[in-house]
Amino acid sequence: MSTSPTTEPCLPGPPRHSYRFTAPNTGTTVKVTRDLVGALLVTNGHGELTDTVRLLVSEVVTNVLQHTGAALLTVDATITPDAVTVRVTDREPGRRPVPPRSFPGDAAEGGRGLMLVDCLADRWGVSVNEGFDPVSKSVWFALNGKG
Repeated sequence: MSTSPTTEPCLPGPPRHSYRFTAPNTGTTVKVTRDLVGALLVTNGHGELTDTVRLLVSEVVTNVLQHTGAALLTVDATITPDAVTVRVTDREPGRRPVPPRSFPGDAAEGGRGLMLVDCLADRWGVSVNEGFDPVSKSVWFALNGKG
């Protein structure tokens, strides 16, 4: 796994800290990503969002693990005084997630992840990257902080 923090003080508006890391698409990456993003939030003054963001990161990274054959995934976390945005990118743009229209029944083994993202995030979406011949997709979500 590689990480690269950046601070962008020259941009207008509040200070913005962006962190990026790439990890293998394995079962352990779910926990590593959840813990790393949680630590970034606490360190950057958004401890109140930690539990929710950890849950949403787990769901989005698990979707990459379960529904793609991508070897790697990239996580971008952007933190400002007012908000947190997390983007999980994989190199399988054709496998776009679609949230179910209703919450799955008690016996269902899956289908809750994007419903949780939809219910708990202030904003979320799916982006396909690289123009006419897409090479990747990102599932992202944002939460407003105490600001």
